[in-house]
Amino acid sequence: MWFLATTTKTPKFFLANGSTVEADIDWTHEKVTSTGRLWSGAPMVESPAQAIAALNAKGAVSFKTKPEAKEFAKTLPAGGWKYYRIK
Repeated sequence: MWFLATTTKTPKFFLANGSTVEADIDWTHEKVTSTGRLWSGAPMVESPAQAIAALNAKGAVSFKTKPEAKEFAKTLPAGGWKYYRIK
């Protein structure tokens, strides 16, 4: 699923009406997988299932594809946003 969020330090995710909302998402800078350790300067979603549940609970709009998310972004006022793929 794809979501759009502001580029602020704590991302605010867009609702269908163009307003934004904060979701209680667990962020991390480091993930340990069976193939090794991944570290990022930008925060990553720690638990995709938890993030999707939190975003759905807040009413954040989601998209199946990035092109669908881009079409929605065209309806927003000028500004910056970021695409998040959470699966």
